[in-house]
Amino acid sequence: MIERLSSAMCQCDNQYGVICKKLRSGYTPPTMPPATTQLPACAQGLVQTDNYCYQSGDSKKSWQEALDDCVLKGGCGHCLEAGAHVTYGVTNWKQGEPNNYDNNEDCVAMNALTSQWNDAACYSFYNWICMAEL
Repeated sequence: MIERLSSAMCQCDNQYGVICKKLRSGYTPPTMPPATTQLPACAQGLVQTDNYCYQSGDSKKSWQEALDDCVLKGGCGHCLEAGAHVTYGVTNWKQGEPNNYDNNEDCVAMNALTSQWNDAACYSFYNWICMAEL
């Protein structure tokens, strides 16, 4: 019987009825892993890394202008208010920095070529990055 069924199944133009299957006695099927929740995607123009979305600014802006633009894009929900003082733990300073030149450098900027930090005036225009948490 099995031989006839096997040879008949090899003929592709044959049609068959429904084939039922039954689990053998004592067999326990494996459990399926729980469904995972898909993280929301980043808005258009932002790049996702882990639980964050990033966008580099397309034009140089002051700190406040960059913050305003980032907030409009749904980012920076945890950004500092203008004038807040925070120590970032930045250690790779450019030689002679931070110097708070003219008592007017309350922001920081990184040199992309050297990865060194410089304290800078917040009204200066720099490239910027917006970060949004998913």
